[in-house]
Amino acid sequence: MPEYRVLRRGEAGCDLAFYIIVPGRSPRGTEEPLFNRLATTEVPAGAHLEVAITYPAKTAGGTLLRRKYLLKQRC
Repeated sequence: MPEYRVLRRGEAGCDLAFYIIVPGRSPRGTEEPLFNRLATTEVPAGAHLEVAITYPAKTAGGTLLRRKYLLKQRC
């Protein structure tokens, strides 16, 4: 899995897709991390993701705009 991904808006808009994971135990003899995917139904209904987005400045050298959003919609 990539450490981070840059999201870009396209002509058709944009979608945000992600996996809910929990750390797992790596197989013996390996140092690679292992992650187990969870279904949306396995996460408590009151648990929501929080995302922090930094928007670029409107002008060169301007102040970056930082916002946090709570993602409550599930599909």
